[in-house]
Amino acid sequence: MKILLIGNPNVGKSAIFSHLTGVSVTTSNYPGTTVQYAKGYLIYNARKYEIIDVPGTYQLDPEAESEKVALI
Repeated sequence: MKILLIGNPNVGKSAIFSHLTGVSVTTSNYPGTTVQYAKGYLIYNARKYEIIDVPGTYQLDPEAESEKVALI
């Protein structure tokens, strides 16, 4: 099963991703920090979940490069 972490920028998606997967990603509170997606895995109750952290986006009509990555 895949779980996609998507939402507005600077709301903690990457921090949650790091906590769930143990994969270290850069987290900070300024635009453009996450400009590509990251994948990691969580094993819970003997099931393996693929967690995907994407750049934050405010809209479904991308303007910034990071928004385009989030919506591909």
